[in-house]
Amino acid sequence: MKSIRFVAMGLLAVGLAGPRDAESCGPVFPRAQFHFYAKPPASDIVRGRLGIIRPSYDKRYLVVAYRYLAGVPLSKEEADAFSRQPPARPATGTGALGLWTAARAELPASADTPIGIDPYRRLDQFTVYQNCLDSAFEQAVATFEERKKRWGINSENLAEWMRGQSAVFDNCDGENSMPTPLPAGTDPLLLADRQYQVAAAAFYAQNYAAAEQGFQEIARDTASPWHEIAPYLLGRAFLRHATIGGDKTKLAAAANTLRSVTGKWQGPARRLLHHVQAQDDPGGRWVELCEELMAPESGPDFAQNLFDLAVIRNYGVQTSEQNNDLANWILTFEHSDWQFTVARWRESRSEPWLLAALSAIPKDHPDAAGLLAHARTIPRSSPGWTSAAYYGVSLEMARGNTAAARAWADQALRTERSADTRNSFLGARMRLARNWDEFLQVAARRPVAVTAYDNDEELNQQSSHLLFDDDFTDAMNQEVPLSRWVDAASNGFLTSPLQLQVARTAWVRAVILGRTEESKMLARRLAQLSRELNEAMMSYAAEPDAARARFDAVFLMLHYPGIQPVLHSGFERETPTARIDDFRDNWWDISPPEQHSGPQSGPNNMQHAWGLPNEERASGEKEWRHLKDLAPVGPDYLAAETIRWARAHPDDPRNPEALHLSVRAIRYGVGARRDPAISKQAFRLLHLLYPKSPWTTRTPYWY
Repeated sequence: MKSIRFVAMGLLAVGLAGPRDAESCGPVFPRAQFHFYAKPPASDIVRGRLGIIRPSYDKRYLVVAYRYLAGVPLSKEEADAFSRQPPARPATGTGALGLWTAARAELPASADTPIGIDPYRRLDQFTVYQNCLDSAFEQAVATFEERKKRWGINSENLAEWMRGQSAVFDNCDGENSMPTPLPAGTDPLLLADRQYQVAAAAFYAQNYAAAEQGFQEIARDTASPWHEIAPYLLGRAFLRHATIGGDKTKLAAAANTLRSVTGKWQGPARRLLHHVQAQDDPGGRWVELCEELMAPESGPDFAQNLFDLAVIRNYGVQTSEQNNDLANWILTFEHSDWQFTVARWRESRSEPWLLAALSAIPKDHPDAAGLLAHARTIPRSSPGWTSAAYYGVSLEMARGNTAAARAWADQALRTERSADTRNSFLGARMRLARNWDEFLQVAARRPVAVTAYDNDEELNQQSSHLLFDDDFTDAMNQEVPLSRWVDAASNGFLTSPLQLQVARTAWVRAVILGRTEESKMLARRLAQLSRELNEAMMSYAAEPDAARARFDAVFLMLHYPGIQPVLHSGFERETPTARIDDFRDNWWDISPPEQHSGPQSGPNNMQHAWGLPNEERASGEKEWRHLKDLAPVGPDYLAAETIRWARAHPDDPRNPEALHLSVRAIRYGVGARRDPAISKQAFRLLHLLYPKSPWTTRTPYWY
């Protein structure tokens, strides 16, 4: 199913904004996330606990970070506005819509018609926007209460007013219903209300030309109770005509109309005018918003300005001396523009520009040493200390100053408490490890979020177990020799679950590489760590014949689709090891290393800087290449080994089952490189040698 996105529209919100939370269906594969990529915890950042400020953060978080770095902390009102979540799609019986539903139910005549209202309207196949805002229902309820006092609950005038207003809201989701005209002699107030209702119904029905004409007539009628709000509503109609209706020429009319609004509606008109400007000149409005967001005590406009900054596209906006400092800082920090950041830091010596320069400056730049010296003078109490240490450690590493980088990272680890920042410094410290024990000591990380649809989502603390991150698993898989894997499988720096992951992976690697001694050591360790594998591993370890032991291992692997020679970061496979996963997460396909999308530490991020002796790393890299040559695709490897064994030992009673499982493995294995020719060989051998076996009857096809 395609995802449907919701966009916010209207009265005091952006007229047509970007996507809200998406709804989609299909399998969800949660992935452990060890850093906040876009949305760090709001409860921390609004208090100035900035942690590591990352260029990948959403712009609203960068604004708040800059405010604290620049000495302009958020007021309580601004902090509350920042933390407030956008409203979810309302249910029919709740909020302003619920109040309207209750008011409508007060009239007995209303009970004869359905009262369900969907305030959302479909814009196209995949986009929905809120056509009728909460303010519309609130205004209708207030008007109903006023008319009820004037006319009485049982009056025909009130009943007719309700029929007209109900017709208005029938258009929220596309009904295209219009209030009926009223005869001459009708109460003048009801006539004025009906004129307003007709214009509003046309507006919600997307008949913007009729809505514009209706609101213009009301604006000219000084006797109408809707005279004062009509120019504002006319501006809204012009804006909807430009955005939803697609007539961009209406933007100028919207701007001129909204500038003319006075009195009570001048404030809302000014805010809507900002959106018109964002449609007409998004880059210019984006820079203006950065200026407005720097104003202390900005009050009720703060949340709206943050929202607008997030959804207005600043594509093409360049750093410029005409821009305000916040706009330039966000632009350069996001794009690692080291030339501009270094120049601005030289001029200002300010903390925001120090951090931006530290994150981007090339390691051999003449100003690098001065930046590092200045970063070390930042007091620990400063909101920018953690970022300065993080980017400073990366720069020191790139410059080859490993001792200085190590001392700085150790200082941060002694004081930092949040999992997000600790994970970053643990990663740096791992690359600075002087020996194997130091490498393992900082390997385990506590995830901070779970990623499903590319969103940061804080984990429940009960589920935040220690796991491996990509930097550790990449090094283990591609550089660490098997002898070190054997040590890690029982090393006390790793928890028992992590030792089990290492031991299980290492055992498969040892079997494929033909390292019998290590494979039996690992089998005995697996027997201790896994109740599920205890009996099979003890049997394998006790087999004296190397060739038979090898087939024992292949036969076992065929029964355990969750087993493989590659160590993965994050959460383990949710499906039990011995069961086929419905989404083909079975066995292995050793493809080129993934390009991880985690936060980077700028151009100075170093690889392979940890303290494994060169000869051991060379041995590990050789084993990795050999592993990929011998068994790049798990199902193919297991099937080929089974075919070889069955041809050489046709009397082994396990052969029919093993051949059946080989066909199954190629059918349900991971990756697209499985070889159907091998599956066909296993199928033919099974039917040729064991035609009466029940495993043969269970294998009617090859894949």
